[in-house]
Formats: sequence, structure tokens, C-alpha cells
Amino acid sequence: MTKKGIILIIILAILLLMIIGNVILQNNKPHKVDKKEDDTSTSIKEQEDDEFALNITDSTGFDLQELKSYKIPILIQFGSPNDEICMSMKPSIEKLNKELRGKAIIKFFDTDKYAELWNDSLIEFDDEAMQLLINSDGSPYNDEISTVMGYKKIENEDGKHIYTVHDGDLTLDEMKVILNKMAK
Repeated sequence: MTKKGIILIIILAILLLMIIGNVILQNNKPHKVDKKEDDTSTSIKEQEDDEFALNITDSTGFDLQELKSYKIPILIQFGSPNDEICMSMKPSIEKLNKELRGKAIIKFFDTDKYAELWNDSLIEFDDEAMQLLINSDGSPYNDEISTVMGYKKIENEDGKHIYTVHDGDLTLDEMKVILNKMAK
């Protein structure tokens, strides 16, 4: 083989190694997924938006076990648009829903329109404001419970603590303190 032939083979071998190296590097790079092309991520995002939507409606439905599966604190405001306390709390509930989205589930349940979506007879609601409080582990809130402060433990027929509710008004700061305690 001539000197030119050997040099040509060496150059081709180097080029081949460079091409193979480039292919390996490109395949090991993390790929960025375009959300417009990825239907799965879009549908999950939409599903989460429904789960974290403020108002419980026929279209969003209501599945407490599904909400508990997120393993974050849950505060559900039961009430009627006809109740002054409930409506005075609405701006705070809306603010918490926006601020804590993904960190806590904050919902408003209109008992006048959607009472049929609640399928547990242990909680009876009227037109007055009431909050259902659930810890991030899915257990009922159980810190400093006092009937004087409006908290009620709801137990099943076996005496097991199933829910904690609060009747009446809670300020924005009080709700933040409770949510912080429920996150632990």
C-alpha cells in the first residue's frame, strides 16, 4: 500500500470515529419535549387544573379519595351564596386557591347547587359556612380541636374520627396557619 493510501485510510477512520462519537453524544442528550406535540402532558395538565379548580361543579365532579391521593392539605369551604359569612370568606378562599395551587387543595362547594355531589351522610350542611379540613396524609385535622372555636370531630358509627369540620368564619391568616399545620 502506498503512503497516500495509508493516509487516506487513517483520515477515513478518524472521520468514521468522529461520526460514531457524534451519534453517541446526540443519543445521550436529554430530549426536550414540546408540550404542543405531547398530548399526554397536556391532558395531565388539564386534569390537574380540574382537580385544583376552586369551584366544585357538575363538570369537575367531586371525589374526595382522588383529592387525598395528592398527599397535600385539603380545605373545602361548604356554603351558600346566600350566606354572608360564606361570601365574606370567598375572596380569601380564591386567594388561597391561586397562591397554594399544587401545595394545598382549596375548594368551594356550593351546597345550594351541588349538594347531590356530596355522597357522605356523616356531614350535613346547611346554608352556613363550614370548612372540611384534611391533613396531607389524608387523615382528619386534629390539632387544638375545640368546640368553643367552632371545630367538630365527626365520627362514624364505630367511633372512628372520620372528618374535622369548622363551622363559621375563618380569616385568611387563620386558614394559612391551619393549612401549614395540616401539611406536616
